[in-house]
Amino acid sequence: MRTVSGNSSFYVCCLAFLCFFAGCHVQKGPYNSRELQKYVHRLQGGFRMEDYKAIVYLSENTCPSCNHAFSQAVGQYALGNDSLLVIVNAKGRTMNLTPYWEYDGKNLIFDYTDNFLRLRLSTGSCIILLKECQIDNVVFIQPDNLDDSVDYLKHL
Repeated sequence: MRTVSGNSSFYVCCLAFLCFFAGCHVQKGPYNSRELQKYVHRLQGGFRMEDYKAIVYLSENTCPSCNHAFSQAVGQYALGNDSLLVIVNAKGRTMNLTPYWEYDGKNLIFDYTDNFLRLRLSTGSCIILLKECQIDNVVFIQPDNLDDSVDYLKHL
């Protein structure tokens, strides 16, 4: 029986290194505006990117307390703002979605697929800022910028 104990630890290290970087790679801009437009058009047939200043994506991924606070702010500041498109990818486990379920505006879409994640814009709640039908910037909702993000949302 042949063993390769000396080399096996090297191979294990290499495999772990590759898995770490393959699993944790996050694509930074430039963002693919065309793919975002296709995604939203599949959700909302008459979607025109030029009708919106921003897309607010609400998810239960990542920080639960951040998402809870952000969902309250989105309900208060974004639902009535027709220049913001709100996409909800949440089931209400960590946030109250009653205002969303009761809202009857054209700027709200529910999406329970993982198709948004495939765009690689964000893994959790975010604000996608649009400029001239292109993605200008993405604001990620995190504990260290929650207050600034909510304040920014108020002024959109």
